[in-house]
Amino acid sequence: MPTKKSETEFNKILEDFSYKGERNKNKLTAAIIDTPIGELLAVGNDKSIYLLQVLKKEFSYAQLKRITDKTRSHITKGRSKPIDLLERELTDYFNGTLEVFTTPISMHGTDFQIQVWNELRNIPFGKQISYAQLADNVKSVRPKSSTTAPVRAVGTANGANRILLLIPCHRVINKNGKLGGFSCGIERKQWLLNHEGQTF
Repeated sequence: MPTKKSETEFNKILEDFSYKGERNKNKLTAAIIDTPIGELLAVGNDKSIYLLQVLKKEFSYAQLKRITDKTRSHITKGRSKPIDLLERELTDYFNGTLEVFTTPISMHGTDFQIQVWNELRNIPFGKQISYAQLADNVKSVRPKSSTTAPVRAVGTANGANRILLLIPCHRVINKNGKLGGFSCGIERKQWLLNHEGQTF
């Protein structure tokens, strides 16, 4: 169960994303899901998940603003079929009985970001690839002027992922075998990779 402090923070964040008429007429639902890596903020409509991230005040606010601006939506506190399914699948994942999520998601980003995120979804449980491998797999971004630019480009898209675990950006590491970055914290990235059977 979410703590009283996180519930208070959650309610305060949502105040700025209430219904304001035609400019944000589409409805999204938000809930807190408690997990071994912390409280996660889940947001979606009645068909799919739009956001799954660690609940952090400033970070969560920025993520919600991007989504609501992009989709002309308002957010209410509550549950939905996708959120209920997601919670069940997260429980199974953290219990070690689920490797592939089936909860439907909606990706909202640039064409390139969505291409990178779809490539991330092809990385199987218990495996990881480097940012260089990810750049090589995404064939459409090949700036002729620089060999390092594609790696930076996919790294930026990787960091812009808003749907933790279902788009497994934690499975991308540095070419030298080091963890690299992770928007939810390196400790969580290490925990997730260890949970999936990798040693870091």
